[in-house]
Amino acid sequence: MLFQSSIRKELARSFGATLVVLVTIVMTIVLIRTLGQASRGFINPQDVMLFMAYSALG
Repeated sequence: MLFQSSIRKELARSFGATLVVLVTIVMTIVLIRTLGQASRGFINPQDVMLFMAYSALG
């Protein structure tokens, strides 16, 4: 029972850490693409953070 409990805790921590890393990578990629579009004039530079937030939601 104790072994299973510690396995669950370890898996939960690993899942949480992996999720944080993946979300960070995705948000960085979205930020780079959005800044690229803003530098080319497709997106208003003042709306970059708003557009990035909408991209992250959907």
